[in-house]
Amino acid sequence: MQSKKNTAILILAAGGSNRLGEPKQLLPLAGSTLLNRTINEAKGSNADQVVAVLGARHKEVASSMEGMQVNVLFNEHWEKGMGSSLKTGIQALQDLDAVIVAVCDQPFISADIFNHLIKEWETGTHTIVASSYQGTIGVPALFDKSEFPNLLKVADESGAKPLLFQKPVSTIPFEQGNVDIDTRTDWEDYLRSG
Repeated sequence: MQSKKNTAILILAAGGSNRLGEPKQLLPLAGSTLLNRTINEAKGSNADQVVAVLGARHKEVASSMEGMQVNVLFNEHWEKGMGSSLKTGIQALQDLDAVIVAVCDQPFISADIFNHLIKEWETGTHTIVASSYQGTIGVPALFDKSEFPNLLKVADESGAKPLLFQKPVSTIPFEQGNVDIDTRTDWEDYLRSG
């Protein structure tokens, strides 16, 4: 590796949490919130910057992030779906060498997972590195800048996942990556497991 490559972690946190019935971004977790825990893990990684894309109840969510020194983008079209927020973020990060796409509702995310993605990308040969869990692959996933044009073409409703199955990708293990918070039951199950 000739020089340090510039990477960002792009946290998609714009959704309306319809199935949960309240903003998942603001769920209380260990003296913080679910979103802020993800931000803290991202900031503890080797990535150069952390960016959060907000949408639903963005003022309330942004207010909960005060003092966290994270770049915030607002997706006014957040209701169109995750792909819309992804494109908002990628458009703002065109000058970077790679972006890790993450979500705010994987409570077991860690700085180590982010670092593992970066290391695999820097030492490997693939332009995409995905997390592997429960027999599938998904986010967080790192995309080399050569993939940015493809990310800007994703469907608003689907996000980046289809890209992970269109070409060879490297993977890293994320044992509990299958745990995400979409419903009240998910949240209660997670709290019980802790």
